[in-house]
Amino acid sequence: MMKTLLIGLLSLTALGACQNQTRTAGATSATSDSVISITHPDSSTFTVPADKLIVAGKQIGNISLGLPADSLQPMLGRPDRSDAAMGKAWLSWYGNRRDEHNNRISLDIYTSYADSTMEKRTVQQVRTTSTEYATARGIKVYNDLATIQQQYPHMEYAGRYKELNNGRVFSLYDDRASGIAFEIVEANDQRICIGILVHYPGKKVMEISPLLTDKK
Repeated sequence: MMKTLLIGLLSLTALGACQNQTRTAGATSATSDSVISITHPDSSTFTVPADKLIVAGKQIGNISLGLPADSLQPMLGRPDRSDAAMGKAWLSWYGNRRDEHNNRISLDIYTSYADSTMEKRTVQQVRTTSTEYATARGIKVYNDLATIQQQYPHMEYAGRYKELNNGRVFSLYDDRASGIAFEIVEANDQRICIGILVHYPGKKVMEISPLLTDKK
């Protein structure tokens, strides 16, 4: 009888712990090996595939900062565009179709030497223009600036740039401490994100894609 009672008490304790974890504001969990889920304070839940997750200061999808540069082509195939010089390179992979706003979808990766020994090149910065990628709290391309600022209140204006292909001007906002930056354009009296960059925490966005280097 005592053994049965003890088992019952342990079961109730475990159930209570699970329920408490579910109610915890902002709690994140992996619902499977391929999906990340977060419960917001208002009890709403946002999920994003693990291979599409943006983590400030760490990664965009499967591309992590510090990844060896020579591992990119086996993972992603040959880049559609590359711009390399002095051990530094911007590599770009384009989607087969344009997004819902007729903008080209791209994944851009900046690589450089990992340290002063200049022995190996690694991923230093990653950029995406795809709405398929998102942070655990749902921040992604085409969010407005106000929404992004709620999640990253410490980000600061870092300059204005012009896109080389069509002359579109955008502003760069960087949360330097977290390691994430956002490209913002003005459209229809709104300020909208068109690209997200992840870089090492504590460092500025040192290099911008060669497609976006005409500083205003």
